Amino acid sequence: MEHEVFVPFPAGPLREALADPVRVARAVPGLQQDASAGPDAGQDPAGAAHPRPVRVAGRLHPKWGVPRPAMWLNLAVSFLFLFKFRGWGTLAAVISVATIISYLTGPVSAMTLRRTAPEMARPFRLKGLPIVAGIAFIFSTELLYWARWPLTGEIILLMVVALPVYLYYQYKQGWHDFGRQLKGAWWLIFYLPSVAALSWIGSTTFGGMGYLSYGVDLLVVAVVGLVFYVWGVKSGWRTPSVDEARAEAHQEARDHGAHVVQPRA
Repeated sequence: MEHEVFVPFPAGPLREALADPVRVARAVPGLQQDASAGPDAGQDPAGAAHPRPVRVAGRLHPKWGVPRPAMWLNLAVSFLFLFKFRGWGTLAAVISVATIISYLTGPVSAMTLRRTAPEMARPFRLKGLPIVAGIAFIFSTELLYWARWPLTGEIILLMVVALPVYLYYQYKQGWHDFGRQLKGAWWLIFYLPSVAALSWIGSTTFGGMGYLSYGVDLLVVAVVGLVFYVWGVKSGWRTPSVDEARAEAHQEARDHGAHVVQPRA
């Protein structure tokens, strides 16, 4: 099956980028470039700049070239999850609910970028994004609610499990911008327990205690979703990564002689 895709870049620089294995590898999620392909060949592929747990987990097998410590760690975590959720069906349901959370951050991130970086070039500009993003967030909240109690409560455990890892890396980085990062994340920190509480008091149709009747619970969830959506967009801030991406885009445009198209007001 063939697909034709429009790419808003000159053909020459695009072919040059696709011919560079290093740049292509950077575009593949989860792919770690082998040390022999870069200027630091022969070093630990996890990089000396990473903390020791990452260097150990990312160590490649000398013969097969796979990160065996990371694979063993992944297997151990899988057994722990199976022990907690008692069966593949329950575990798959939890993972599905966790996937919904990824839908929640998209609308908030898109509107935050539209608000904090309006001058950045955008190959595609969606009309009516504030309305579309708000509706998408509300329906994502409804999806999370429809997952039924107690799954909506168990998903919080998955978030808490990863919290020590995040705090560890913040500690290694000297808690750089931690206060500002936390301020921008308060909406999500309160969002998950709020939806779990709504799921618990909601209608029995979705596994709740029945304090809210069917229909009323959906309306309450929609209103709560709208409130958190506005909170999330308002709390977003222009991170250094945005300025770095903007500078890199302008630099590449100058290198290839392309014109950076500014978005319409």
